[in-house]
Amino acid sequence: AGAIEAALPNMAKLAIAGQPVVWPTAAKLAVLVVFLVAAVFTWRPWCSMFCPLGAIYGLFNRFSIVFLRFEKDRCKKCELCRSLCRDGGPAEQRLDSMRCVRCLECVHCRAISVETVLTLPEKAAAE
Repeated sequence: AGAIEAALPNMAKLAIAGQPVVWPTAAKLAVLVVFLVAAVFTWRPWCSMFCPLGAIYGLFNRFSIVFLRFEKDRCKKCELCRSLCRDGGPAEQRLDSMRCVRCLECVHCRAISVETVLTLPEKAAAE
């Protein structure tokens, strides 16, 4: 992100102004190229493969205050939740996985809802 958002525009600004341009090292360019290529094949390659903060947050997905609930009886096997999720995979396995970033795109499917630890399931509330 730093290379794309700061270094490249700064180099262009220096070149337009006629000042000497400091080119990045081969290692920095290689890292940029690898992540640009990875972005073609993977959604958010840095976040899903290398980000230490994302890995720490992912460990706590099972212990979160906010979570996603999959209702099997509401599922019509239409695969809408799978097509909405950029991570893919079956909804009932994916919701508490470490890879889920809780973008909440999947809640457009009627079988998935956002819950909190304070929310009672409908069956328990009816009793």
